[in-house]
Amino acid sequence: MRALHAMERRLQDLERKFQGKERLGKIVDVKFEKQRWYVKFNDGQDQNPSGTASSRGDTVKSDWMPWQSFSHGTIKSSIPPKKGQHALMRGVDGMMELATVEPYHYGPDNPSPHGKPDEIVHLVEDEGHQTSEQGQQGDGSGGDNGSQGGSNNKYNTWQRVTKNLHHLIIQKKGANMDAMGDLGGLAGMAGLNGLDMSNFTSAIGGLGNLSSIAGLNLGNLADFSQISSMINISNLSKFADLGQIAQAAGMGQLTQVGNIVNTVQSVLGGASFQAPGGDPGADGQGAAQKQQASRKIPEVGDNGHSDTTSVLADHEKILKTVGENKSLYRQDEDKVNIRYGEEGKKADVLIDGDQVKIQFKDKAAVVKWSDNDLNLSFGDKQANIKLDKDQVVLTQGDKTSVTIQNDHVEVKGATACSCGVDGRWVYVTPDRVNLGVSGPTEQADVRVMTEAGPSQKVWAKLA
Repeated sequence: MRALHAMERRLQDLERKFQGKERLGKIVDVKFEKQRWYVKFNDGQDQNPSGTASSRGDTVKSDWMPWQSFSHGTIKSSIPPKKGQHALMRGVDGMMELATVEPYHYGPDNPSPHGKPDEIVHLVEDEGHQTSEQGQQGDGSGGDNGSQGGSNNKYNTWQRVTKNLHHLIIQKKGANMDAMGDLGGLAGMAGLNGLDMSNFTSAIGGLGNLSSIAGLNLGNLADFSQISSMINISNLSKFADLGQIAQAAGMGQLTQVGNIVNTVQSVLGGASFQAPGGDPGADGQGAAQKQQASRKIPEVGDNGHSDTTSVLADHEKILKTVGENKSLYRQDEDKVNIRYGEEGKKADVLIDGDQVKIQFKDKAAVVKWSDNDLNLSFGDKQANIKLDKDQVVLTQGDKTSVTIQNDHVEVKGATACSCGVDGRWVYVTPDRVNLGVSGPTEQADVRVMTEAGPSQKVWAKLA
């Protein structure tokens, strides 16, 4: 009998170790201490960390356990754990006190960020989104749109890598990349469940009997698929708590309006306008709504997108943009272009096979350098300097210029011209030439005598 009891104890111990060898559950608490990540892990329905007052007997709870890193050798990377994340606990010899916790694969309420097998996508979740399981399901219930735009946008940083492409996108918080706005943000209204329209008309009051309006039957409004093309639902994420508004207005029955996320999805998808199932306050989400599609990577044009920083590198180009038409860097086989503002409007630096061109404010100032010449201009037809192998030409306007060549210097004025050396000037105007004057605009007082008599054009100043 003693041997049987020993065998029974031995079997119980082996069973306990076997159960502790691997357990699948969720992360319920996270901390960073002594240069390491630690988590608390629960296997069961109770999602409260160990040490709290709430406890259920069907849940196995761990103390603080080390989070398994992806690497800890020459190349190191840190990917912090997150509350609500599925994880796998592995115990050495089945002993939980020696176990570590490692990330588990994706599931319906935590889908993969991308669906293509030959691409790598990284999403960095914004700080402050340590949500519960119910919050995660709500955030993702919008499908592709659930990850973009609106105040509930969790992922504003994207990185996509393929064999021919490297794309980094950084959005400001609340930036909207879709024309439809953020329907996924409605998930924050998860407490408004159990749609009940039975007493709606009586609660409004003063509108009379709606049932007699031309046979209007709300129950037969089956197809709302075309409504989305007639209206612009831009951003519903700013809807407040309708339950509180209804109570303040004395319309208590409106607090029964259920999960609006499911209703909007049904309407925009062409489904029947029906109340979602579930009791008031329940989750109200079916299995089909938890089957989320892979998140859609935002589309950023060559000129950028509002409130977005993008770095794109592929086999054709390197493109960096900040905002839309704000700041741009583009490099390809033909040119390098650095630009601030719209093209040709503010500042632009262009380097290609023919030239180096620097431009500021709609041709207000342009420097152009090619193999044959260097041209500096300010304003359109105002001031210009051109240098080449034969001459240097300075122009102001259309008619004033100075040309410097190897054998002579030519000075041309629109209405007057002066040339001086050591206090002696020659001042030329359309009607006279002033010789030996002491200033660039001084006129001589004596006419020069010629064989034909006094000159009418040439005047001189006698010493």
